[in-house]
Amino acid sequence: MKVNGYEIKPNADLRGAYLRGADLRDADLTGADLRGADLRDADLTGADLRGAYLTGADLRDADLRGADLRGAYLRGAYLRDADLRGAYLTGAYLRDAYLRDAYLRDADLRDADLRGADLRGAYLTGAYLRGADLRGAKYAILNLLRFYWGRVSDKLTLELMRWDAVSVGIPAMNKWARESKLDEQSITHKATRPFENAEREFFFNEDYKIWKPGKPKLNHKQLFRALCKEKDIKISI
Repeated sequence: MKVNGYEIKPNADLRGAYLRGADLRDADLTGADLRGADLRDADLTGADLRGAYLTGADLRDADLRGADLRGAYLRGAYLRDADLRGAYLTGAYLRDAYLRDAYLRDADLRDADLRGADLRGAYLTGAYLRGADLRGAKYAILNLLRFYWGRVSDKLTLELMRWDAVSVGIPAMNKWARESKLDEQSITHKATRPFENAEREFFFNEDYKIWKPGKPKLNHKQLFRALCKEKDIKISI
């Protein structure tokens, strides 16, 4: 197909193309060369951009929800306010990318190269970052703690649950643990979650079996370091 006079196809040469506001939903742009392209406000929902070259591309306010950017080259790409919710960025090269205020909820950033990237203000709740390289990136630790950490060691699971208790209170956590045990014993009962996801500081697989009331032992910086070490996320701090 053609958009703004440009042929949209795999391996297309679209260097410097003017595609501002273009409708590129579900487009197949695998391996396409989009270096320096103007994709501001473009609709790229569900687009296939695997291995595409987007170095220096302007993707401000672009809609990339559910887009497949695995292995894409986005060095220095401008992605401020871009919507990348649920996007696949596994192994993507995002070195020095500008992701300030971008929406990355539930995005898959495993093994992504984010060295030097600007992630300040980015919305990262539930994002997957195992194996990602964040050395030299700009970010707020509290923001990054909202990644999806999945299953972590018992020691860190307890620490995270104690931080949840800071938000919802120890009585609520005790009640949840008791009711979860009843659920497992097949007693007709449904455990009342002590929090909704929107209220949580941390996203991980909690475990009522190891819950013990107490104060957190690690501050946020220490906790972030420990979690990154377990998940093989490279950081500078």
